[in-house]
Amino acid sequence: EREKNQREELLLLWTQEEIR
Repeated sequence: EREKNQREELLLLWTQEEIR
C-alpha cells in the first residue's frame, strides 16, 4: 500500500506541473 501512496504523490506533482 505504501507504494501506491508514493505513486499518488507523483501523480499530484504531475498535475501541479500541468496546471502550471
